[in-house]
Amino acid sequence: MPLSYDNLKCTHSKRLINDSIIYITFPGIEVRKYNYSDTLITSIRTTTNSADPQSPHVIIDTGFIGSMGDVFGTLTLLDSAELYIDTFAYDDKPNPFYTLNIRSTYNPIPGFDFYLEDFYLQKNNITSSVEFFVLGPDNINESLTTYSYTYYPSGFPSSVDIAYDFGQEDDYRLSFVYKKL
Repeated sequence: MPLSYDNLKCTHSKRLINDSIIYITFPGIEVRKYNYSDTLITSIRTTTNSADPQSPHVIIDTGFIGSMGDVFGTLTLLDSAELYIDTFAYDDKPNPFYTLNIRSTYNPIPGFDFYLEDFYLQKNNITSSVEFFVLGPDNINESLTTYSYTYYPSGFPSSVDIAYDFGQEDDYRLSFVYKKL
């Protein structure tokens, strides 16, 4: 599917409303189709395994966009069997990845592992994510990931500590280094 835009002007160009990505995966292919509006991003992800092309794996993601432009929640349905509900909180500081033109090559809806790169498209820095996942009527789980930042005087992060509460043995600290071009 080619990129398509609406007629509303957004900064210096028209607003993106549809696009798609095709990944060659082993041993198959994955197609992601995205639709955008002011308040939602939807993605239908279909993965077909070459060993069983008649049984594609389908994931439907919906990202809810808040007034600041960040995705504040997601709803994910896997093969009509598993449901994931996620909420996100952000600081009021600039996300250093947001202004880079390379950021748009990554998933516009935060993914399952909530690594920092899952939030490249957000204007501000993620501070927490809470996930509820429903694997059956009696199998409901919750996990929390927190992101604690230190900042440079410019407001950009100098480091972030990432802590998981769901059996992850190691937490992470990332340091940010900026160079003037």
